[in-house]
Amino acid sequence: MITMDPRAMHQGLPDPDALKEVMTQFERGLPRLNRLWRYYQGKHDVIARQRLPGLPNQRLVNGFPRYIAQVSSGYLLGEPVRYACPGQEAGTAALERAYRKAEADSADMEAAVAQAVFGRGLTLCYLDGAGGARVCALDPRDSFIVHDDTVEHRPLFGVRALREAEGVQLTLYLKDRVAVYGKAARPGKTRPAVYRHPFGRVPMTEYLNGRDARGDFED
Repeated sequence: MITMDPRAMHQGLPDPDALKEVMTQFERGLPRLNRLWRYYQGKHDVIARQRLPGLPNQRLVNGFPRYIAQVSSGYLLGEPVRYACPGQEAGTAALERAYRKAEADSADMEAAVAQAVFGRGLTLCYLDGAGGARVCALDPRDSFIVHDDTVEHRPLFGVRALREAEGVQLTLYLKDRVAVYGKAARPGKTRPAVYRHPFGRVPMTEYLNGRDARGDFED
């Protein structure tokens, strides 16, 4: 879990030094996430093993990581999530219609697979071009949530870091706004572009695979 002192938030945005620190925390875990993804794709470490000329170097891989992740996520969400509001059947029906329109079932399944592979899955609520609410799954290798460092670990904001040749574009999802730092921007030197959102909370949600957030085949 990535944490930050909530006192480092000023005017609704994290201090540049605090933002740099949470990015450092996230990047420390990237080698592990990339390795888990390679194993899920069948690209195991043994493929890169080298031996001295003349020595045998048989290298075999298996598809167990993909099999384990797909079976566990399929078992978890073999049937779509069901919602119920006892005594409020009309509200339940309206909620189900909203979730179907937002394509939440597809996002749930993608997040469940990511949770099985990486130990955590992420979803994001956003507005489409017509102003309708939508839900999508995010890649844990470029997205994460920052929590406060109290015992409650309340979410402060979500981050999506898109890396391209020109640099990294940071998008911060806060409780009432979205802040976008351009690829050439330097937090603290350049003000982000800020947009309001109507969700009233951090619109990114994280699903941990147990308290230690380990992948299903990681051990």
